[in-house]
Amino acid sequence: MKKVVKKEKVYERKILGFVKFFFMIILCFLPSFIFTSLFVQYGSPFDNYFKFLSNFESSWLAWLSAVGILVLFSLSKRVVKSRKRFVIVENAFPSIILVLFFVLIFALISMQSYLYANFLLGNDILLKLSATNENIFFNDAFDKNVTFKISTISAPFCFAECNYHFEDVSMGEEIEKGSFNLTSSFSKTIEYNLSNNNLIYGTQIIRRFEVSCKNKKGFFCRTEEKESKRAVLITLNYNQSRNSYLSPSCCYKGICKGCCYYDCSKNNYPVIFLHGHSVNKELPADYSLDVFTEIKEKLSEEGYLDAGAVIIKTNSEIGGLWGKVDAPILVTASYFFEAYKTEKGEVINSSTSESIDTYAERLNKIIEIVKKRTGKDKVIIVSHSMGGLVTRDYLRLFGSNNVDKVILVTAPNHGVDDKIRDYCSVLGSEKPCSEMDKDGQFIKNLNENDLGIVPTYNIIGIGCNMGNETGDGIIKNSSQYLSYANNYYVSGICDEVNFDYLHLDIIYPDKYPETYELIKDILDNQKL
Repeated sequence: MKKVVKKEKVYERKILGFVKFFFMIILCFLPSFIFTSLFVQYGSPFDNYFKFLSNFESSWLAWLSAVGILVLFSLSKRVVKSRKRFVIVENAFPSIILVLFFVLIFALISMQSYLYANFLLGNDILLKLSATNENIFFNDAFDKNVTFKISTISAPFCFAECNYHFEDVSMGEEIEKGSFNLTSSFSKTIEYNLSNNNLIYGTQIIRRFEVSCKNKKGFFCRTEEKESKRAVLITLNYNQSRNSYLSPSCCYKGICKGCCYYDCSKNNYPVIFLHGHSVNKELPADYSLDVFTEIKEKLSEEGYLDAGAVIIKTNSEIGGLWGKVDAPILVTASYFFEAYKTEKGEVINSSTSESIDTYAERLNKIIEIVKKRTGKDKVIIVSHSMGGLVTRDYLRLFGSNNVDKVILVTAPNHGVDDKIRDYCSVLGSEKPCSEMDKDGQFIKNLNENDLGIVPTYNIIGIGCNMGNETGDGIIKNSSQYLSYANNYYVSGICDEVNFDYLHLDIIYPDKYPETYELIKDILDNQKL
């Protein structure tokens, strides 16, 4: 009888041990389950989570964290048991160890959530490039120097592999190219001597410096090895020889013509590429400048001139220096930046948490800068996501005199709802998120009596399940659609579990070449 009772107790202990182990496993995976349940909009949370775990490339951190939590709990259990064997009760050492273990567990869970939010949302590498002088004037007999400074901000334990290219845009010739490695702790400077060629007064030569960097994947370096690119346009302006019998010449890729002044103001309007909402408010605002890199690169192969990025700052330069060559100029712009004058000089401030009206006011300043630099009287705007709202708000506040046409890509024209609305401000900034609410006052004001005061071309992403309708995984079809615009549809797929959305991928030509072709045809006036 006693043996039967003992066997029953052993059996009960085994069941109890299995139940404890089962609940411990659930607890270990609970942080990542909560994360996916919160941010995956549609479908069963359990089905979504199992799909997530089955893709080790995306879920390796969840597995690693779960194993770590399991080990820490096991050690904590041993410490508790050993505590009972201490004869001297006053000895607090085991209790201290136990507290430390639980602190580590909490830290691990917090770190897991933070790394998910950052690595899955693009916190990889940030490249910064500056030049000592972007517009050089040869008013004397001396040569000039220009120095480029390159620096990166990378994920922990990573180093960047970088390539640079310096070219003479005017003649279409390469001056120099090279490569180097870089870490976040150091910067790289490259200096060039620019010769005074004593050219005719008014003649201009254009040089362009481009650098691209990507993190090198390693044991401790988590990276998708995506490239970050920056470029700077350098104009060399010759003002010595004032021979009235000779006309200044400006060349582009080896084809030389008379330099453009006001006679070219209505040709080849510059194209401003405008990013969307910062998905992760913890990321530096500079990340937004990388959004249209691939599209700009392909357009450059078709004859467009990529002039890099434009950031609002005090503008005292001579106008029209980018417009002497009658080539279509491409620029990336950010409404997250603005310069302020202080006693110590000019300070550039960045913020991703301002209102859309504030961003529209900054866009107005950006447009004025681009118009002045190119000598053109209008610009073309290509905007993605919330950048479309900023563009439309600019038109509402400032009118259409400065804009030739607008291209919107997956813009939330009628706002966001569901979990995107509910959790937008968890990762992103609260103010713009609240204004993108489909039931909010900003969206109502924006769409009230909006009849389209400039030609508007609207690229809509569809193909992703968004409950009762299709969309791009972030914005529903009905929100993107504009009745007065020329609407075009790009169909794609979403993998919410791995945070892979058509809304973000649609602007990458290697994934959705039809988006690039639409933009190019519209810019070339082939779609009217």
